[in-house]
Amino acid sequence: MIFFALKKFEVHGVTAACVAYVLMFFTLQAMSPGLYDWIYKRTPWVTILMLVAMLVLIVKAARKLVPTRHLTKGNIRQIPEPITPLGRSAEQLSIERGKTKTLQALVKREHRDVEVMIAELKKVLKLIKGNAPSHQLVKHLQNVRFSEDDLVKRSYEIKQLTEQLRSCDVHAYDELRNHYQGTQLQKQRDILRREINEELNKLQAEDKLAQYEKYIDELTRDVGNYLQLAVNHLKAQEASIAISLIDKAITKLQHLELATDQIRKLEKELEHLLRKEKHSAKKETALGKKAA
Repeated sequence: MIFFALKKFEVHGVTAACVAYVLMFFTLQAMSPGLYDWIYKRTPWVTILMLVAMLVLIVKAARKLVPTRHLTKGNIRQIPEPITPLGRSAEQLSIERGKTKTLQALVKREHRDVEVMIAELKKVLKLIKGNAPSHQLVKHLQNVRFSEDDLVKRSYEIKQLTEQLRSCDVHAYDELRNHYQGTQLQKQRDILRREINEELNKLQAEDKLAQYEKYIDELTRDVGNYLQLAVNHLKAQEASIAISLIDKAITKLQHLELATDQIRKLEKELEHLLRKEKHSAKKETALGKKAA
């Protein structure tokens, strides 16, 4: 009864058994002292075993009830540090991966739109060289200008999203550094060190992303300026100047296309690093559960 009562209060099974035995031993001793005298006279070795068992169980119960202490550096006695997950949570990683996926979709669309703009501008060049009416050329070129406006808006969205990702990673890096400095458990320090390196790699990739995005902004502005000037010269019946400006716009768009290719490679690198970070987080969580 004592054993099951203790179990109801979520006492560890070994501890409950130890406490129940010790209580029963002293209860019987108090209620019927003659019983132990009789056992001692008939089979003294049984009494010795009972006493030894009682002492062993008292020690076991005490160890379960009182936290174990270990010696650390400087011979200072401290309670062992519990192992708990300190890296990014699964929810945080899912949010970050969702933003990365959105970024990939935006850049993919940007790359596709650049290809379409290059093709459309080459059509305009053919129309100019084929002596098409100027009003038709202006209308066609203005439609391409509207596409360039979409590029500007999308570039801004890509820039904002990258800044959000970087902000998350800077915060995570600072937290991981603080946790690393505050924990003494070697296994957890090893995992945290890996996570810190992964965050650093992500931050480096995001720095490169920011550089390419700045370059894309400059290219997009140049394309817009060249196309606007080309429209003005077509209206003024200055076809040769318009052709030169459209050629320059195409060159800038080709550079922009190459830049988006580099961004897509960096995005794949970021996704790979996120998968590694998720694996590290799972490993650390498993370590925490094992210790618990």
